[in-house]
Amino acid sequence: MFNKFLLVACFLVSPIVLANCYDEFAQDSDNFHSCKAAAEQGDATAQYVLATLYNNGQGVEKSSQKAVEWYQQSAEQNNDLAQYSLGIMYEFGDEGLDKDEQEAQKWYRLAAANGNYFAQNKLGLVDVKEGEYKPTITPYSGDIPQANTSDENEQSVFERIQGWFSTIFAN
Repeated sequence: MFNKFLLVACFLVSPIVLANCYDEFAQDSDNFHSCKAAAEQGDATAQYVLATLYNNGQGVEKSSQKAVEWYQQSAEQNNDLAQYSLGIMYEFGDEGLDKDEQEAQKWYRLAAANGNYFAQNKLGLVDVKEGEYKPTITPYSGDIPQANTSDENEQSVFERIQGWFSTIFAN
């Protein structure tokens, strides 16, 4: 239950905090058009926000397929939130998007390597099966760079998350 809350919080909070194209006082349709214009110019953050708008059906008809397309473009520019969002979408599937655990793990690993706390946490989860603890995701292997998990990095992630929530709840 908490994981679902965290997922929803990420999708709802991050567009407000991160995007220059998103105005929390504007109509959803205005935000959609503004972010679409910036996304089409290659702005990775705007691409992430546009994908989130498609995913939530804010200012546009909900479309998981369009969301994946825009998350993909943003993720390819190393946007860790887009990478994490792709991981979620592939892990759980969504309105016609097939579940693909291997693809989900790929995006979680990339997001974790880019310092995404949520992906790092996701990769560290354990699952109880038949009375013993067993990792749900296989350890790192391949050509994806490993995440920097130093205390300095953890502090910056914490400050980043704290900033998101303080911006939201300040109003």
